[in-house]
Amino acid sequence: MEKGCMREELRYLEGLVEILLASTARWKEVLFRFTLPFVDTPLRRLMLVQPSENAILRKVELEIHVALSYSEPEMPHDPLELWQTDWMHGGPSILMHDSIRMLHLNWLMQDITNMAVNWPSLTHLEFRGYHDIIAPSLHFGPNEALKLLKLCRNLLTCSIPMECNPPVVATEPITVAFLEELSITPRSYDIPTNFASLVIFPSLRKLAINEGSGPDCIPHDHGESGIAHFIERFGDQLTDVKLHTPTFTPTGLDHCLRHLTNVVRLELHSNPPCGYYRNLPDAATLTPQMFARITPGYESRSRGHLVEVPVLPKLEVVAFRFCGGKEKRGGRTSYFELKT
Repeated sequence: MEKGCMREELRYLEGLVEILLASTARWKEVLFRFTLPFVDTPLRRLMLVQPSENAILRKVELEIHVALSYSEPEMPHDPLELWQTDWMHGGPSILMHDSIRMLHLNWLMQDITNMAVNWPSLTHLEFRGYHDIIAPSLHFGPNEALKLLKLCRNLLTCSIPMECNPPVVATEPITVAFLEELSITPRSYDIPTNFASLVIFPSLRKLAINEGSGPDCIPHDHGESGIAHFIERFGDQLTDVKLHTPTFTPTGLDHCLRHLTNVVRLELHSNPPCGYYRNLPDAATLTPQMFARITPGYESRSRGHLVEVPVLPKLEVVAFRFCGGKEKRGGRTSYFELKT
């Protein structure tokens, strides 16, 4: 984009921003998708709405992107420097509103726990991680997760990434008394083995362990799997669970399933395209034997007399996703959900 065109566009934005600011008292949900450099744009004013100007705001979503194609005249400073010296570095912003209950933060460029947010007011938090290219020194591991959870003691739902390193620093267990749903995306396909011992979630009912982001998935047996340790600790209170099966060896997955005695809904993701995971031969997959273990056994179809109780006695819904084939875009993806 030419520099002149960019300035002309900013002048048009000024009028739009004035219209939006005139209605701030009626905002209930807002979504911001900024592309740096935005420090001098009128859009910046939307993030500076004070709590006194709105008492009903409930949900804020924020994504930050960087226009790496801009040349020196458009972006003379380092994007990270612009970000860290702007409003998000601790100045007053819309994120300080007491009324906010839901916050989604994506592709940040500074430590999330240093942001000016009214953390205790949140009941729903989704964080997708930092910008890999612009802020490669920022990491979100177990220590950062514990620090964030300590700030957000009133969460009902939480979705976070997690790197396995560095090792967890010894600390008193963090209690999040009302947390019902937890979603973790392990960057290295597992979490530290002692992470479960450092959190107390008495209300947890739903757990989702999402697929990581690389080809190096090393299957773990239950003794060396942080996810398995987490399920051992909280499995009897869970009713809805999602797992990525290549994370486990067959015995490791079986061990996890045995601890899910109250699960009503189970979702399993497995069988990635051939060659995608280098250690796939050692990983648990969706086999007929595995499904037989979670299926009730009956004496005959006519009498319907139960003769074998399955590993998951309360299971009502099972969903599974698997990939196969060698199509140009990585194979075919199938998703099924079955209800009893």
